[in-house]
Amino acid sequence: ANDSSLTVTSRSVGPLANNTTYYWRLRAGNSSGWSSYSGSWSFTTVSNLPVVSTSAATNVASTSATLNGSVNPNGSTTTAWFEWGMSGILSTYTSTASQSIGSGTSALPVTVDLSGLNSRTTYYYRVVGQNSAGRQQGSILSFTTEAGPPRSICVSMSGDDGYSGTGSAPLRNIQTALTRASDGDTVKVAAGEYQENVTTSARTVLRGGYDVSFSEATRAFIGNKTIFRPATGTALSDGLSSTIDGFVFDGTGGASTGIA
Repeated sequence: ANDSSLTVTSRSVGPLANNTTYYWRLRAGNSSGWSSYSGSWSFTTVSNLPVVSTSAATNVASTSATLNGSVNPNGSTTTAWFEWGMSGILSTYTSTASQSIGSGTSALPVTVDLSGLNSRTTYYYRVVGQNSAGRQQGSILSFTTEAGPPRSICVSMSGDDGYSGTGSAPLRNIQTALTRASDGDTVKVAAGEYQENVTTSARTVLRGGYDVSFSEATRAFIGNKTIFRPATGTALSDGLSSTIDGFVFDGTGGASTGIA
């Protein structure tokens, strides 16, 4: 485009497209005519980060859910996906497959169906968008899967409370398992010494005497000794008529070994 109205040697131009190279040159004119054009110069506009928004999950069932969000590419070619897991701050997470959502300037819906989830478990998630300007993460939301059939929640000395509580991914603390449990669930505890004070929050079956396979066939009260050793006070508080067996309650150090 030509502009013969300039009286200074600078000019603001726009609107311009993201991540695009533009060229310009200059010449001057007066009553005697026009000069030749200067050499050409160029500049390339930068991309803007995508705009992302995490939305509430839908179709939440005992083992599945649909994650929802929206991403505005903001004028640059953008991909989007979800990060999800059981950490409230998503310190560890799983990423869904990325989706290409183009380079428009309007927010587009992004959805993913999750399956194979644990029942009665809280999951956290956020939508993510990325283009040439970088990656933008949405706010973290959560959903809790519905109750399914009674289940077993496993605990071992080598477990981690960030795990799911299955036999292959046991929890570390008995209280964590009891907090996650619902009526009818069984908490299986592998051999070891557990120094904690616990309280039931549902009518559960709490059983010790397992090895790390958590198999009923190898459960042995003596061979897989499971010891409660509370630091202070009552070892286990239960007002819900839970079933408890297969533990040794050790009160060394002056702690009470009772069940209230």
